[in-house]
Amino acid sequence: MPEPLSYEEKVVKTFRKTALRTVLMIDDQFPTFSDLAQAACNIDEKVCGLANVDKRFTERQRARRLYEMFRKHDMPCDIENTINDIETKSGVERIRKSDLVVLDYNLDGSTDDNRKSVGLIMRLAETSHFNTVVLYTGAPDLEQVWFDVALFLKGGWKEPDDLLSADALDLWEKLTDEEAVFPEVSNELVKRYLLGEVRAPTPEKDPITAELKVLGVDKNHADAFIEALVHRAVRERLADRVSAASETTRPIAGRSQNESPRWLQAGNCFIAIMGKQAIGADGLPYENDDIIGYLDAALTDWRPNLLQLVISEIQNMLELESLATDEMHLLNPEIQAGLFYYLLQRIEGLPIAEDGAPFTPGIEAIIDRLVDSIRRKISANELVASGAARLLAAELRDKGWPPAAENDRAIFDFASKIAGLETSPDVGETIFKLNSFLNTEDFERGHITTGTIIRVAEKGREGDHWICLSPACDMEDREPSPKTIQFWMKDIFPVRVFVIVRLETKMDHMKVLKRATDGFTIFVENADGKQAFSVFVGGSSQPSYEFLFPAEAGRVILDDAVPYPQFKAFRLGRPATPERFSQDALTEVTFEVVGQVREQYASRFLQVVGQHLSRIGVDYINAPKG
Repeated sequence: MPEPLSYEEKVVKTFRKTALRTVLMIDDQFPTFSDLAQAACNIDEKVCGLANVDKRFTERQRARRLYEMFRKHDMPCDIENTINDIETKSGVERIRKSDLVVLDYNLDGSTDDNRKSVGLIMRLAETSHFNTVVLYTGAPDLEQVWFDVALFLKGGWKEPDDLLSADALDLWEKLTDEEAVFPEVSNELVKRYLLGEVRAPTPEKDPITAELKVLGVDKNHADAFIEALVHRAVRERLADRVSAASETTRPIAGRSQNESPRWLQAGNCFIAIMGKQAIGADGLPYENDDIIGYLDAALTDWRPNLLQLVISEIQNMLELESLATDEMHLLNPEIQAGLFYYLLQRIEGLPIAEDGAPFTPGIEAIIDRLVDSIRRKISANELVASGAARLLAAELRDKGWPPAAENDRAIFDFASKIAGLETSPDVGETIFKLNSFLNTEDFERGHITTGTIIRVAEKGREGDHWICLSPACDMEDREPSPKTIQFWMKDIFPVRVFVIVRLETKMDHMKVLKRATDGFTIFVENADGKQAFSVFVGGSSQPSYEFLFPAEAGRVILDDAVPYPQFKAFRLGRPATPERFSQDALTEVTFEVVGQVREQYASRFLQVVGQHLSRIGVDYINAPKG
């Protein structure tokens, strides 16, 4: 069994040695293989041809040195020097397929315009693929480079009228009209703002707060004014380049100190900022640029937490292991035939549409089975689990576990330290997000199923919510078999019948969180924000259920114009007139899907409803009140 790795070794193995296999160097002064081959073919004397290449590409020798270094690390390397399309969709798509990108900071040979390189980094941060970049620069001031990249990545730099409340803005404009001198914002304070470290008083923030107090800005508005001053200072610094920054604010992490590697992490991109070594008279760097060593130091300094390491290990497994031909899945012909039979059974009787839409739920069912087997394979991987356990033990030992005060708050603060946070986040916000993560997931299905949370898609009626709690096998979108004993279900197809349970909206989230473990609460975060629901309405011990008749077997309609998937259904309700119940009471309603309870939790709620649907009445009488 291999020796256990230290935390630093584990970071390097997970994020560099295993994850980074290919390299793309982007520099307008590096020749490509095509450039070298063309020079040799067009000129009789190869020396003369290379001389022409050296004249056109001033850093051929540096490119050769770096190429040799990556070869020593068994990393295939390519060079890109055509910079016209690196900001286009196709250019970014081509570049992001390389595991490591070594990017020149000034691609046009200009020392004061970095829009192409920073623009590429911003687009890589927005991709769904995790990208590792070494920003390789000859600029003398690496601190300035770090700042510029961080400002562009952070983004969302606004004018005061977009930041301040009405009262604060009136005061700002009054002081401006009076030509009051606002305090200067230091680079260190801007850096703290970039990294989200300005909530608490700091040595850089306190003097500005005191100066603002002299100007008549009270403590209630001081933080907002400081934020506006930071935004103004950044806009002045970026000048005509401010429009190239990200339009929305993005959280970033990073470090820029002379004694440490400079790095930034934003979105799906990690950037190490490294200076180029000087070139000697022989055309070679005085010292071989150790990009790999610098990147390892930067990744270690980033200090990704244990959860990030585990997720990265899982991603490496998915990318490197041969899942498509794994014996458990596809090498066994009986399993292949059986899965296709399972699929065809589910789609029997459905029409063949050009877009294949009727078959989507059947494919989803197959995907669920395959993903579940992959999940078991990952969970059973002893190296992932045991390696994470060893790292956790070391981390707990280094941080001094257990905490001196053995209470829930002390454990929460300790957990924040383990997560790598400077200060503990808001407890209520954190626990709500945790419960939402544990009990709900994004709805990404072709039809509604057990645990789908719905509401009427009609303005003014968004407050009423229900959860679908029929067994999943009763909610399939396929036509019932002719052999079914429920003939009426076949007769009404594609209309189905589902049990839905009314949910009670809980407005006091903190009160709900104090009894979240009762098992009857659903926590949801969606486009409407945070919502908490109970399956019991008005304190009752019984769920309030009804029957819903979805059209088209509950298939949802996806429309980019609306925030949630929708479906149509028939619902029983009291007629608008005072007449007694009639056939007109069955009306068509458009519903929208606002959440999906995870399978385990949906089964738990289904069991609760089933118990009440099959309950046996007993003749007990409560004592009268009063």
